[in-house]
Amino acid sequence: MVYASGMATPFRQLCEQVLAAYRVALGAALPPKPQVARHWATPDELHWLALTTAGDGFHLAYSLGRLVDAPLVDGERHTSGFFRLTGAVFRGVDEAALLQAVAAQVPASADGPTRAFLGRVVAQLAVAQAALALEAALDALPLAAAPGFACHLSARADARFEAAPTPRLPGHAADRVRAALDATEPGLAARVLAVFDASEPSLLDAVRHLTVPRA
Repeated sequence: MVYASGMATPFRQLCEQVLAAYRVALGAALPPKPQVARHWATPDELHWLALTTAGDGFHLAYSLGRLVDAPLVDGERHTSGFFRLTGAVFRGVDEAALLQAVAAQVPASADGPTRAFLGRVVAQLAVAQAALALEAALDALPLAAAPGFACHLSARADARFEAAPTPRLPGHAADRVRAALDATEPGLAARVLAVFDASEPSLLDAVRHLTVPRA
């Protein structure tokens, strides 16, 4: 997704907040402490990152390759399981501020279901941007990226290997969603509408290949 140089919209600020929170969490989790590292065959290599968001916040999982003495299931990989981005888990992460920043993107004039729907979409877009930013700056990761390293946007915390689908304009609420987007910051509204129309079924692929009007 292309951003205008120097743009400082609330959505851009949200993306920066989300990315910073993931960097804090990664810095706290990696390199793994000795009691964790001993369970991994290659504890000095980061093979995979999974990010996701749900109504209760943002989540992170990682893979350091293969767990010692554990069989691999075809089509899956060994992972840490998901951690929620909270200050209780990762010191320095302000979960309340992240959730407030997401809520602030959606106009207060929208009804409850519309606010909830667009809030989820905005959070997903911010997480997708964080995933792409982490992929683009491997040297900034707290652990060396293994060959073939990739970020993944999970559908849910309980479906970490399933890709998050691209959100679509809900037919039963299209008028309400469009009315709310009319009252949303124009650059963000354009991004949301562009994602709704993206051809890619995977949200991360949609955001990866999407160019939207510059704000």
